[in-house]
Amino acid sequence: MSLLWLAVLPLAGGAPILSLDFASSDGGMLSANGLQWQWAEITAGPDDFTGPAWATHASGDYLNDAMDTLGLPSLDLSGVDRPVLVLEHWYEIDQSGDGDLGWLEVLDGGSFTLLTPIHGYPEDEGFAGSSGTFRTDYFDLSGIDQAASIRLVFDSDATVTRHGWVVSGLWIDDGDPVPPVIEGVTELENTQDISGPYVVHAEVSDDFLVSEVNLWWSTESGASSDGPMENVGASLYRGEIPGVNPGTRVTWWISASDGTNHTTWPAEGKAEFNVFLAAPTDLLAPQARIDGRVEGLEVALQWSAPNSPHDLVHTVLLRDGEVVGTSPGETGSIPLISARHDVSVAGVFMTPAGRFQGEATPELPLSVALPTASRLLPAHGYQGDTMHLQIRGVNLLLAEDQVALHLGTDVEVLDLQVNDADSAVATVRVADDADTATRDAILLSGAVTIPIPGGFAVRDGADRPRLLEVVPATVKQGALQTIQITSNAPVGEDPLVDLGPGVFVQSVAVEQRTVILEIATASDAPVGAHRVTVDDGSRILDGASLQVQDARVPPARVCGAAHRTGGGWLLVFLSGALTFRRRKRCTQHLA
Repeated sequence: MSLLWLAVLPLAGGAPILSLDFASSDGGMLSANGLQWQWAEITAGPDDFTGPAWATHASGDYLNDAMDTLGLPSLDLSGVDRPVLVLEHWYEIDQSGDGDLGWLEVLDGGSFTLLTPIHGYPEDEGFAGSSGTFRTDYFDLSGIDQAASIRLVFDSDATVTRHGWVVSGLWIDDGDPVPPVIEGVTELENTQDISGPYVVHAEVSDDFLVSEVNLWWSTESGASSDGPMENVGASLYRGEIPGVNPGTRVTWWISASDGTNHTTWPAEGKAEFNVFLAAPTDLLAPQARIDGRVEGLEVALQWSAPNSPHDLVHTVLLRDGEVVGTSPGETGSIPLISARHDVSVAGVFMTPAGRFQGEATPELPLSVALPTASRLLPAHGYQGDTMHLQIRGVNLLLAEDQVALHLGTDVEVLDLQVNDADSAVATVRVADDADTATRDAILLSGAVTIPIPGGFAVRDGADRPRLLEVVPATVKQGALQTIQITSNAPVGEDPLVDLGPGVFVQSVAVEQRTVILEIATASDAPVGAHRVTVDDGSRILDGASLQVQDARVPPARVCGAAHRTGGGWLLVFLSGALTFRRRKRCTQHLA
């Protein structure tokens, strides 16, 4: 506290004739009975105060029902033109009941009378309540010849006690150590007025004459500015701060001088106000759970329009502080891209100074069950392909009859089977003339549109995996047989092989590009070419056929035609008889 004391002294306009810094000694002050006033290390009372001082009780609350005095040391004031006592002190004094009180008094004509500060006591007859911080009060001692006739008085009732009264320093000046007093200041509040000016009124007084009053202000982006405050009658002064753009915090204060001493308001720190444009209100995410949990790739928001004197152009939508969209009304949606987001909205206004974005609503925290799809497996096909595409991801929420896959108009989805909430299998047919390009792959899950990374690529059909041949190429009805099917590409394990009606697969083995089959052909299997397909779980290979033959033995025609000779009628007769017999034998064979 002694450092503060030394810093205050040069501000005084008079010449010190008595200076008592109680940090180093008791200053010769005299306690009347020692029950209440004591000079000691202060351990209770004012915050952040260290060192000795005079106090009603240095380590706790003052006593009940006691009156104690503390007198000044002897000092002849008779030759001093204008002695002024300066008191540096702190207090916390109870005001309940009859009330406790501290004051100064002077011996005058054999009795003590109240000595009033130049600017008055905070209460009617003394110091009571709480000073908050250390304060300085000034007492005009004109006409008082002896400092020892002055004393500090503390009186307590019989009830509640507090920390009391702490005096850290005291001095007497000759002259004018009293700075002007600034009070009754018009506090500036936050405003949407960007035109200004912002008007400040204050009452400024001095024990002699106020020579100058200035209003000071600054913003975050500029140096301090000031302008004189005009006296508009008695002790009332008026000043102006010019208008500023919205989003500006204005810091301001008042300084006053009597030509010798200076003072500022506030006594500590600076006053502030914000120039702003109002935020929308009542921001909600109607589809979010009470804990902020949402599902999908976007969140719908609703809000109430801001209350502002300026025209609202539109509302911007913010995700984690960044603008991601606009809305002309009071609803909108924000795309979701990660597991957590803070969303808010802010108005954009047309003002006399131009277009400005206003303050944003308080951020709405969201926990996102973000649907994310993995790449299709496989992620490419060939012209003419029939394929099975594996669809996987997290938070997909897939459900039968509420899911769809879009790969472009030339890739037809033949079937889509949901395995569970996060996986499905789509069977697709790529058109023979499909564009050989990578197209977007879009998964629809309910009302949610989910892009599949990497899309789906279509390649030239000349390179399409297909079946090359079946060996042997012919089987007979009723036969048990081993055949081999060869492909131009490796075949997946445990494929499903279809050889057409009446041809049954009994076992399957795969060796790279060859499928080895044990088959049984029904005795009534359709005769002719059978289309062969091999489904290895990724694609359905085709391009080869198997020929089924009739198992019955074809008729052996052993009959011959008669040859005529040059003989007569006998030869003709024998020939007819032989022909009849041969026809009969052929008929019997056919039968």
